Amino acid sequence: YRQTYGYLKLYFEKIHNEYMHMAFTMGFPILIMYISLVSKILLGLLSRIKIDPISQVIFCCITGYLIQAIFNLSMLPNAILFWAILGIGFKIVMSPSENH
Repeated sequence: YRQTYGYLKLYFEKIHNEYMHMAFTMGFPILIMYISLVSKILLGLLSRIKIDPISQVIFCCITGYLIQAIFNLSMLPNAILFWAILGIGFKIVMSPSENH
């Protein structure tokens, strides 16, 4: 890079990967806690997909957000919606099942 463009005083303040950004700004323990929380909710939703169609929708919304987070950072409008949907997913997972 320096051979082609020379020495540039550039400062990149954001990594365009939410997981790397979280790990480097808040630390790896926070990233592990975040992944654990989301994984617990997704696994709970996955076990309820056949009996609850709302679980399918919530599972797909969360999974879609997590995939896009590989390539971009969270923006405020998206983050609010994601955390609200994650909260709904948590409520579904933690509520007792009527069909069991």
